[in-house]
Amino acid sequence: MQLPEWLSLTCFSFTFTNIRLTFAFLVLSSSGQAKGKFYVSIKSPKRRLNSV
Repeated sequence: MQLPEWLSLTCFSFTFTNIRLTFAFLVLSSSGQAKGKFYVSIKSPKRRLNSV
């Protein structure tokens, strides 16, 4: 069964965001100093996704 294009795109972006969040969480756990930088790098692509 083939998914509609918008649905597969939504699934892809959710998966991509989850991977990014998981990766960032792992990095944050190992080094608390990078916290500010990673918050910025997570939020900006997310904002771009939402505005599309």
